[in-house]
Amino acid sequence: MAADDSDLSDADALLAGVVQAEGALVLPEEFDRAHYERLIKQSMKSSSRPHGQRLVLQRQGGWRSTTWAIVYVDYLSDLVVKQDVAVPEHIGKYHPAVRAYLDDKDHHNVSKDHLTRAARLLQAIATEAVRRGLTVPEPPATPQTRNKIRDTTKPAHLHLVTAARTYTVIIREIPGKGGAVIDYNTRYDSRQPTWLTRRQTHFVSTGRLELTLNGPGTPYDGNIIRDAKRSTVEDRLSDLFAALDTAILQANATEAAAKRHKEQRQRDWETARDDARLQFTRTKRWEHFITLAADAAAIDGYRQFLERAIAAVAGLPDDERATALSYLEDMRSVIEELNPLASPTSIVPSVRDPSPTDLQPFMRGLNPWGPDR
Repeated sequence: MAADDSDLSDADALLAGVVQAEGALVLPEEFDRAHYERLIKQSMKSSSRPHGQRLVLQRQGGWRSTTWAIVYVDYLSDLVVKQDVAVPEHIGKYHPAVRAYLDDKDHHNVSKDHLTRAARLLQAIATEAVRRGLTVPEPPATPQTRNKIRDTTKPAHLHLVTAARTYTVIIREIPGKGGAVIDYNTRYDSRQPTWLTRRQTHFVSTGRLELTLNGPGTPYDGNIIRDAKRSTVEDRLSDLFAALDTAILQANATEAAAKRHKEQRQRDWETARDDARLQFTRTKRWEHFITLAADAAAIDGYRQFLERAIAAVAGLPDDERATALSYLEDMRSVIEELNPLASPTSIVPSVRDPSPTDLQPFMRGLNPWGPDR
């Protein structure tokens, strides 16, 4: 059996193993990472791979965890159908955005000999985008500066506007190696187009073009499509729009996940808040009971002391005894007034509605003012 066939068989077994493990196949503490990464890559070719999903190696239980597992994640590229994109040979009238690109000599990003080709590619993209229902507005004018060499902005050459988001396309020529070193003073010559300023060597034209798609759902550096030995950018415009479709799906999925996460946070917070209210009320009711019990115990002590005091003054002269007994009877009235059991209706407490500050000790670390505060 060939090595590739063996890997594919092992990849099939891995795919099945993750399913049997209910979506997360936990690996031993010591595992051959390169081996599993090779099988994961091979699994992309397997007919056993679920449509719209792929395997990844993922840490379990937080970034400090040493536990790793192979899990399924969404693979949105499966859900995208590529469609050929025609590049016009001749253009009667440029799209306004492409016309703006041609007029903005400071940001062509390609040498003069290949400018027409770059415009044709941008025209094809704009035409296809409009056909798909996207809006392609004319890019805003590049802010002018008093000293052009300070204008280091890299404006997008096309804006592809969906119902909810905006994506940008930038075209550039990939420079060749071996350009002569530019004299320092010449390097900052403001008479050059902006895209050529600050270079340390002369731009060597190769005619190789590159497109970069940026926007929500794209990689950090964008989706890049460039001329290669066996294919040209013209051949791969379908890849650009497939990347756009995938980015839109990814952005939708990210937003949906964020919405679910926010809703779950809200539910968790409301549950914690309701529990905190119960705990607050229970605590206040218990504190009230402790106070009643302490007051009742104190009253019993007062009564005992009162009886001992009455016995103690019995031997006093009549006038002094009368005065002492009168005082002690007044104290008996006070004791009965303070007796919590003398007014049964006051036994059950009335607990006020708690404020966020009241709830804070019972919120298990969550913010009592809200889940997002």
